[in-house]
Amino acid sequence: MDVSAFCLEDTLTCGFTRSQFEELALQHPAVGLQVNKTLSERISWLTNRVSSLADVNFEDRLYRVLRNVAKEHGAQSPQGVVIQFPLAH
Repeated sequence: MDVSAFCLEDTLTCGFTRSQFEELALQHPAVGLQVNKTLSERISWLTNRVSSLADVNFEDRLYRVLRNVAKEHGAQSPQGVVIQFPLAH
């Protein structure tokens, strides 16, 4: 499968085949573990997103969205968690 990208600044990209990746993961188990961790986090995030769609109550959906944004982008403060960017959408 061919892919392409447009970069706004000088960028180094790397590519490899599936078999090359499998060999890399076998030679460097930390790489395979990190990929597994990242994929697990992504699956968990997607599961939460899908379950939030099942909430009929608007307040419950809004609560889940804000909780997830705070978890991913929030910073602890004496008043609680602060989301440090404008929420426009």
